[in-house]
Amino acid sequence: MSSGPHGGFGEIHLQALQQGSSIMPGKINPVIPEMITEVAMRVIANDSAITLAASHGEFELNAFFPLIADSLLESLDLLNSGIQLFDAKCISTLKADPEACKRHLFASSAFGTAYIGKLGYDKVSHIIKENSPETAKEILDQLIQHISESSILNTSTK
Repeated sequence: MSSGPHGGFGEIHLQALQQGSSIMPGKINPVIPEMITEVAMRVIANDSAITLAASHGEFELNAFFPLIADSLLESLDLLNSGIQLFDAKCISTLKADPEACKRHLFASSAFGTAYIGKLGYDKVSHIIKENSPETAKEILDQLIQHISESSILNTSTK
């Protein structure tokens, strides 16, 4: 996740909402994603409280029903307001850097997945294992082109 002008992977850029880190000047703290993580933690804690309280009910009586209701209502309120804030202050202001995303994609072997349908897993895997990502992509592109050209030639000769 983006952490400032020169930190992180740089594939996304968060809006700066508060002063950055005291030990890393220029860093952008991901305060809204951290907030939604805290909301999730609290909802999980409330779920545990609800589960324990419900398990202590006897017959149709449960002395812990107020805890169940309070925990459930708190979770609903936190999720409702947290998601609205997350959408307004993070999701809608999030900016992707397509060039950085491409760089990361082609520096890994994940791009090979796109070739499996036409070339098969074993062939793609072998080419990626034996070559750098750039060279592997070139080889795979050439193989796809060769298959396409062969297909055109076979169709025209029939």
